Amino acid sequence: MVLSDMREAVTRANTIIRGLLQLSAQTDFEMKREDLNASVRRALNLVKAQVIASKVSVVRKLDAHLPSVKMDRGKIEQMFINLLINALQAMSQAAFLQSLPAPDNSART
Repeated sequence: MVLSDMREAVTRANTIIRGLLQLSAQTDFEMKREDLNASVRRALNLVKAQVIASKVSVVRKLDAHLPSVKMDRGKIEQMFINLLINALQAMSQAAFLQSLPAPDNSART
């Protein structure tokens, strides 16, 4: 059981490190149509350990009908990571954080 947990933790750490290296390697803007929801999901995955440690609940409400957006995926994901970390640091424990990329104020999930 302990060995399995350790392997799982190493796999998670490798995924996070790989993601951070990809984000930091990009220097020029690479504008192309991307899925904003996927960028939010990747950013949330990269800060998952901080979310757990801070004991904050993240409520993810993503609009399935959100059109693709012309953006630099790496830079947008870095921006989401920065916003999430800033929000986590500013919040008290047992708080709720919502991520809501939606074209309007609808509550579609």
